Order: sequence, then C-alpha cells, then structure tokens
Amino acid sequence: MKKESPEGINPIAFRSVSRAADILFSLSEGTTTVTEVANRCDLDKSTASRLLKAMEQSNLVLQDPVSHKYYLGNLVVKIASNLTIAHSHLVYQCDETLRHLSEISEETAMLSILIGNQYVHLHEVPSKHEMKVTSSESTGIILPPIKGLKGATFKVLLSQLDNKSLKSTFNKSNNTQFQDSLIEEKIVLEQLEQIRKLGYYISFGEKYPGEVGLAAPIKNYILPAALTIVGPEIRLKPRAKGLVKDLKAGAEKISQELAANS
Repeated sequence: MKKESPEGINPIAFRSVSRAADILFSLSEGTTTVTEVANRCDLDKSTASRLLKAMEQSNLVLQDPVSHKYYLGNLVVKIASNLTIAHSHLVYQCDETLRHLSEISEETAMLSILIGNQYVHLHEVPSKHEMKVTSSESTGIILPPIKGLKGATFKVLLSQLDNKSLKSTFNKSNNTQFQDSLIEEKIVLEQLEQIRKLGYYISFGEKYPGEVGLAAPIKNYILPAALTIVGPEIRLKPRAKGLVKDLKAGAEKISQELAANS
C-alpha cells in the first residue's frame, strides 16, 4: 500500500525516505536479495536495485560480492550498537517521569529494557542520599546474564514475553545454583502471572541482601521495558507499597504516549 506524503513535505523526498525505511526494515527481518526486497516492499526490481545501490553508497546497506545478497550496513550497525542512542527516544520519553519518581521516593529511579536474556539500564536518576543503590557506571551497557530469575526489574521485563520466549530465556539463564531449577521456574511463572494482573512487582533482597526494588512494565515499545525504583531496605521497605501507585501511573503514562506515537 502506497503511503501518502504528509502536507507540507515534498512528495518525492517523502517517497524516497519511505522506501529506504521499508528496505531497511525488510533487511532487518532477513530479506537479502533484490527480488525479495522488491516483493516485500512492493517495488519493481529495477527500482529496488537502484535504491539499494544508493543506500550502499551511504553505508546504510552492504552487498556481499560473492552471493550478491544485501545486509544492513556499517552505519546502521554502528548506530544500533550504541544502545543509549538507539533508544534515545524512549530515554527522552521517560526522563521526566524518572525524575519525578526519584524525587518522591528519594531513591534511584531506572529505565531498563530486555535484550534476549540480558537487560540494559538505559537511564537512571540516582538518589541524593549518600547511601544509595545505583548502576550509573553500567548505564547503556548490556549486563552479564542474570544468575537465576531474580529481581523486580528482570521479572517485570520477563512478564512481557510470550511462553516460547520465556522458555528460551529460562534455558539460557544460569539456574545451576538451584537444587531444582524446574521448581524455581514454576515459582517464577506464577509470579509473572501475578505481575501481569497487578501491573508491578516488589522484590526484597532477591539480587542483593538489603536491596528493595519496585518495577512496573512499560508497554507498546519494540522491546520489553520497565521503570524501577530501587534503594536500601532500611529506607525503602516501609514506603514500597505506598509508591506503587505513582510507579504504575508513570509507566502507564509512558505506555500511552508510545502507543499514540506508534
């Protein structure tokens, strides 16, 4: 289906950019030959070939000289490899909410996404207290695979996966510390079902002794995402349930904004 140029935008420029975007998306899903790209993007073969050659000159795509197949280019890979930049729109959407949550809780507020069986802290607003929980040194870095299925953030992220993806994550997670990982997985599955119903999860010392985490899911994003408030048990535990309403409201606000902009 052809896309109409928005009012005030040159139709030719819009068509070129729109076609390039369609081609990049098709390549990201495994389309590789000119014929496949043409069919997938509803283009004639000569147009697809011409666009691919132009995109190759800009490093948006590259062509294997032997197979003549096309793949995402170095420029796209470079942009995508910087996770903070790649997800900068989400970071921008969440910044005000994170600052509000950190202010009312007096603890660290974080934004995280799930990639495979690992998660990334994209952004955080640290607590102003001298004794605090923070991960600012690893913001934008894929964290090591989680040992066990632990922590508010991880479980809220997992709650957004379907059963097939969950099974794959369980298989990849290192659960050797448990005497019976099947029992552990059953418990976690029950917790994930509760998270889906309640819209949040609170963990007490699951990852580290003396740490409390509250997390809520952000919906309508391309990857599972979550907002988290984390802090020392001595301060946060008495206030945890009282902060849930604000945490859920913040996550819901961002979810609605993402849906509106999709």
